[in-house]
Amino acid sequence: MMYNELWVYEQFVAMYTSMAQITNSIVVGNNAADATRTQQLLTALIDRSEYNLQAMKQATQRSIQLISQME
Repeated sequence: MMYNELWVYEQFVAMYTSMAQITNSIVVGNNAADATRTQQLLTALIDRSEYNLQAMKQATQRSIQLISQME
């Protein structure tokens, strides 16, 4: 069950990142300053998502290990 929830979170992050990249190309247009700022925000979003995903994977693995030890 934990891995299913983790998979759903991974899919959500992938969808959100993809939408942000598409929006970036539509909204920014030719303004270089806006493009730079938007790219920085997109990079921050991707980095934060990857960090959260790794933290959740570690927590899931530790939880499964604890459950196994308790059994």
